[in-house]
Amino acid sequence: MLRGFWLDVAGLMFNMFEKENKVSILIAAYNAEKTIEQCVRSAMAQTHKNIEIIVVDDVSTDSTLKIAQDLQKFDARIVVHQREHNGGPGAARNSALELSTGYWVTVLDSDDWYFPNRIEFLFGLANKNKSDLVFDNLLCIKDNKIDSKKNSEPFISSESSVLGELTLEMYVKSFSRSKTLPNLGYLKPFIKRSILASNNIRYNTRLNVGEDSLLVMELFAAGAKNVIFADELLYCYRRHDSSISKNMSAHDLEMQVREYGSFLRSRQHVLSREVADRLRRQIEYYVESSRKRRSWNSLLDNGLRVFILETIEKKEMRKYFFRSLFKYLKLISKSKNKAV
Repeated sequence: MLRGFWLDVAGLMFNMFEKENKVSILIAAYNAEKTIEQCVRSAMAQTHKNIEIIVVDDVSTDSTLKIAQDLQKFDARIVVHQREHNGGPGAARNSALELSTGYWVTVLDSDDWYFPNRIEFLFGLANKNKSDLVFDNLLCIKDNKIDSKKNSEPFISSESSVLGELTLEMYVKSFSRSKTLPNLGYLKPFIKRSILASNNIRYNTRLNVGEDSLLVMELFAAGAKNVIFADELLYCYRRHDSSISKNMSAHDLEMQVREYGSFLRSRQHVLSREVADRLRRQIEYYVESSRKRRSWNSLLDNGLRVFILETIEKKEMRKYFFRSLFKYLKLISKSKNKAV
């Protein structure tokens, strides 16, 4: 009878350990047929085995869903779900979050991939520091190659002062995108599920850009403890010209003004003066950027604008284009001076 009691205790302790050991990897996918297999397989290959991989297809029009379902047949840890309506990255991640059961959650973009020990390292780091939230560095990849300095580089230098304990002040400061401090909103957090649940924090579904940053700011405002940013390069971030964050429209900027402004108003009582001031300046920058984008759109015919943007993207044409534009503006300036 006593032996049975201790077996029950051991069983409960094992179940508790397994529960606290479980990590949910959230993958929101839309028209990612070229990259989704590499992405999911990198999650499957993690050295930390107690994981679940939640793939949410945001009503793709290509074979993304089928590829994910085919991979699911080989690994019981994969859950595949398709949304009824396209809702954007925030809505897809929220769907994945609702389906997940892990004690910890982290995201993986459908065009990126992990090194095999990413989850093991972040799980150990979070537990060692009793953290609610931790980050690793990004290895930025160009043209899918990581074999040379020309094609891959760390997002943050190993000598950066931002590494180590991370504060909301430093996180918001990075939005100004100085040469020494890139925008930390690109980092992919490893989050204790309880802080999301107890504060009802979810991704903002009204944002196509900046929803990651806003979620992290909400976590800081909710009192996330012992936030750590480690130098380890364990997340491979694919850089490409079609990235949503690289092609922000005036509408995207206006939505950031609205949603970041709402965060500032509702959380002002828990934000330091420095954070609040930096956020106001960032919102002012978004307002000005949106105004310029609207002016650009109204000044140029759509066809001409597309032609100019495509020309600038071509390296061999870029130099010629700007040289010609400079000469043209010079001629206009001379003609105006003569008229005067």
